[in-house]
Amino acid sequence: MVLSAVDELSGYAELTTRYAAVWLPRATLWCLSGVDRLEWLQGQATCDVRKLGPGSPLLGCFVSPTGQLQAECRIYDRGEVTWVVCEPGEVLKARADDFVIMEDVGLELLSSGLWSIQGPDVGSLEVEGALPANRLYEGGLDLSGSCPTEVSVASFESFLCASLELGIPLVGVDSDDRTLPPELGLGFERSHVAYDKGCYQGQEVLQRIHSRGHTNKSWFVLKCGSLATPGSAVTSLEGRAVGTVTRSATSPRFGHLAGAMAKNEYAAPGSRLLIGTEEVVACAFPLNQ
Repeated sequence: MVLSAVDELSGYAELTTRYAAVWLPRATLWCLSGVDRLEWLQGQATCDVRKLGPGSPLLGCFVSPTGQLQAECRIYDRGEVTWVVCEPGEVLKARADDFVIMEDVGLELLSSGLWSIQGPDVGSLEVEGALPANRLYEGGLDLSGSCPTEVSVASFESFLCASLELGIPLVGVDSDDRTLPPELGLGFERSHVAYDKGCYQGQEVLQRIHSRGHTNKSWFVLKCGSLATPGSAVTSLEGRAVGTVTRSATSPRFGHLAGAMAKNEYAAPGSRLLIGTEEVVACAFPLNQ
């Protein structure tokens, strides 16, 4: 995805200085019921569902039998039921259709698409019925239904731009059906994958990668002199192909940025690479002007 036109970044200032709401069409809210729901979910998600408790959600993923990312999830304890925000939502529905056999597990769709209120000052905001969801900043909130009238609305493009500025990868944007969770970076891996839990679909592959100590490639952010095109090759200064651009944006604060998936040895902050004939540099965070 390429973000270039300034008018695409509506609400960007509010999102990055105070708070704003962004519509996330792929974020689907489900209700899991039944006495076997937690045990069943433990066998499906990469996080340790035994650690679920009131308050902040557990972050996790659903992966294929060979470990590739299929969806990201946020799991919430709601007392007698469990709520799951799944992106994309059809993955959880397919899991329930295929893998609920004799278990007492029910699945109900609560909302297709969610508003997410994000921003550095969002912790000062109280919204009844909202779920904690730190997608960009601490204190973030997800909610179904209508957006609160007192909250400004930011474009999805502004959300994508802000996430690049913060070095946050997005499942389905920076990943594809070949991506493994650890390839989205150490922060993503630590928050989404538990290596001390029991078996789940794809566990054997991810455990083997963890035991080896690393993947062969990682996602990171590049500072560019011009707007890069997603799908463009990232090469070493010697012209060796080492990766691919996943998305790009023109940040009002930091200039042209690009997310890229490339070989680990080129992902360290300060590494100099090429996109086409233009020299680019791997970012260190936090970004400076």
